[in-house]
This record gives sequence, C-alpha cells and structure tokens, in this order.
Amino acid sequence: MRRILIALLVSAAFPAVAAAQRTPTPRPAPQATPTICDPLDLLPGCRPASGKPVTLDSAMSGINVELQKVTKQIVDAAVTDVTAALTDAKNRNDLISQPCWESNLAFLQLLPIEWQSPPETVGPALAFQIGRDLITALTGSDPKSMKVACAAMWGDTASIATNALALIGIKALIPGL
Repeated sequence: MRRILIALLVSAAFPAVAAAQRTPTPRPAPQATPTICDPLDLLPGCRPASGKPVTLDSAMSGINVELQKVTKQIVDAAVTDVTAALTDAKNRNDLISQPCWESNLAFLQLLPIEWQSPPETVGPALAFQIGRDLITALTGSDPKSMKVACAAMWGDTASIATNALALIGIKALIPGL
C-alpha cells in the first residue's frame, strides 16, 4: 500500500515521470536494405547504382570529377567577370586598366581546366610546368605579365585613394606617393 501511495504522489508531483512510466519502450527499427547512393557516399550500407562495392580508387575518382566540375564553374565565372571588366574598360577607353584585365584573362586561360583539351590527370612534370607558367604570368618582366600589366592600374588606384583620403585630412602611408 505504501508503494502505491508513493507512486501516486510522485506521478501527481512530477507528470513527466508519470508519462515516462506509461510510455512503452521503443522497439529497434528494422534493418534497412542497402540504399543506392552516389559513388562519393561512403556510408555503411551504401551500394552504388552499379552494384559494385565502393573502393578508395572509385571514391577518389568521383571526388576528382566533382572537384573538376566545381573548379571549372569557378574559373568560368572568373573568366566571365574579367571579360566583362575588360569590355567595360575598352568601352570607356580606360587605357590604364585594359592591359591588366587582358593579363588576368590570359592568366585564367593558362589553367588546365580552361584548355581546349584539358588533361584527365596532371602528373608531377606537367604540374611543375604549369606552376612555372603561372608564376611567370604573375611575376614575370614580360609586358603581358600581371606584375607589369597591372602596375599602372594598381599605382593609379593607390594614388586616387591617397588623394581622396587627403581631402578629408587622412594621410595615407603608401610608399612612393
């Protein structure tokens, strides 16, 4: 009798405890059959549509394909943006920025993802040469390198910013200006 009285008092005082006492124990969910999934999905129980098991090589190959798609989208967007900037510079006869946008466009077109026939894989020798090409395009002394082609635009922009700040009494600390 004493136990029943305590149980009634506890259930009256603590409704959550009473509800927990009345709630049946959940049953484990039945095991699902393996689901068909993307080859990049390495979750347990995953079976690719091909029916072949997911291997490290197939997963890495799938990852490489996805990275190439994303990289292509990013680079294509950059090419579109730089092309629009170049068109605007030409339409406004901005002789200072035109060479810079042209060198940016040439730099983007050096990337293998933008080649007419991009390689399926880039080995160490090709990667080394691409690296050299990109570094030269950025820092070379050729008039079409970004370092040379953009120097006038960067200098002009820094000069404009310094002069604008000077108008409101702020002295910019830009060497050479």
